[in-house]
Amino acid sequence: MPKERSAPPGWEVNPSNALHRGPLVVVAAIGLMLSLVNFLHAQGVIEQMWEPFPMITPQGWVLRAPPFPHPELDVVGFGVLLVLSVLGSTERWRTRPLLTVVCGTCALVVATSALVRWLQQFATTGTTSTIACVVTTVAIAAAPFSLDELFVAVLREGELHHVRPTDRPYRTSTAPEPSNGVGGSRYAAGLSAVAIGVVLLVVANGLVPSATVHARIFGAIIATVGALSLPQVSRPLRWVNAGIGAWLIVAPLVFGYRVRETLHFMILGLLLMSVSIALGDDRRSEAAAEPW
Repeated sequence: MPKERSAPPGWEVNPSNALHRGPLVVVAAIGLMLSLVNFLHAQGVIEQMWEPFPMITPQGWVLRAPPFPHPELDVVGFGVLLVLSVLGSTERWRTRPLLTVVCGTCALVVATSALVRWLQQFATTGTTSTIACVVTTVAIAAAPFSLDELFVAVLREGELHHVRPTDRPYRTSTAPEPSNGVGGSRYAAGLSAVAIGVVLLVVANGLVPSATVHARIFGAIIATVGALSLPQVSRPLRWVNAGIGAWLIVAPLVFGYRVRETLHFMILGLLLMSVSIALGDDRRSEAAAEPW
């Protein structure tokens, strides 16, 4: 079956193909391994965890992060997600919609559970471990790879599930698609935002305490929003990062940061605004996306 015919009617890509499900399998496997480490640490099997980015108080004390709460939830969640992500064919959005719905729902539940527990730990103890941050990030990263499938299976059920790929002719022209001026990548804005969020998290460790907390919070938010803006159905979320980029530019002036912190925030804020506005606009015409 030609590649164009495997996509849902009106869609440019097939949300069940290897390009979308392969990363979901990898992310679920990584999350399962890391959550097992958290579980062993909580059970006392692993006594001490390596902490590359410890939280340091204004007085210079290092706050030791407690074990991540209820890591068994992540073990079960990532394990189930890994199994669900490998089941079914590349057309399971049409042939096995229930499996697609369960897989997408599982990814959202795992991400929400990890994020809530991470925020709760940070709010109650004032610190959290690096591996807890990584597990939460991995859980959130799994959600975008299942959102398109979930959208097709649930929100467009009446339109799609009763249409066979051969019922309606498709354009199969090999003519180049319109570009957005920067290479036409549908994922450029989201991936660039994730990279900027990670950079902000890394440089946060060398800033003054108030700027460190500020950078860690917004670095996590930027990376999360960038990951969630990767699917076709949620790509407009890039405008949230554009607004955060504007805030990063003015924040040093509001809080009176030093020159070093000001340069970090302004440069990263300007980059974030640029990639969110310039790279995220995929202007393919409706005629090119819809079947005849």
